[in-house]
Amino acid sequence: MSPDDPNIRWIEEPKLGLSGRMYLPLVVQGLTTTVKHLFSPKLTVNFPEERPKVGNPLIYRGVHRFEQGS
Repeated sequence: MSPDDPNIRWIEEPKLGLSGRMYLPLVVQGLTTTVKHLFSPKLTVNFPEERPKVGNPLIYRGVHRFEQGS
């Protein structure tokens, strides 16, 4: 296939503004997410000494349970 083939339709790239060329909105969005996680409350539990609080143990997926088959 040659570049001057009449079946080829060439499309021009869209023009990007200044912020689109610098990726500024994406950088700001990433820094915002990082700062939110940095200052959010931590969810770490010292496991053997401190047991995790489970709301409803029937739907908690971290608990092993054995179901009897029919």
